[in-house]
Amino acid sequence: MRTPEIEAVQLLWSAWDDVCALVGEGVQGVWLHPTDGTRYVTDWRDTGEWTHDARIGCVVSTPEGTMLARQGDWIIKDGEGRLWTYPDEAFRATYEPI
Repeated sequence: MRTPEIEAVQLLWSAWDDVCALVGEGVQGVWLHPTDGTRYVTDWRDTGEWTHDARIGCVVSTPEGTMLARQGDWIIKDGEGRLWTYPDEAFRATYEPI
């Protein structure tokens, strides 16, 4: 069985512009504290003692509810325009590049 084609971007600091383009209006980024994972909503100009080590996160509205994608996760848009989040390992086991 052939897996349907999707659009996907891995949530990384270097790919934030691509994440914004895929998710669209209303994209909400968050800082994730590097040691305890505490989430902080930010406009990306905020700074703090730990921000240089912070992990990126993104709040994504999916058909199953609001999900938090964490750094390294994949955000996908299916053929119907719905957004989903996948941990890296699950994404790579399910999809292949075309």
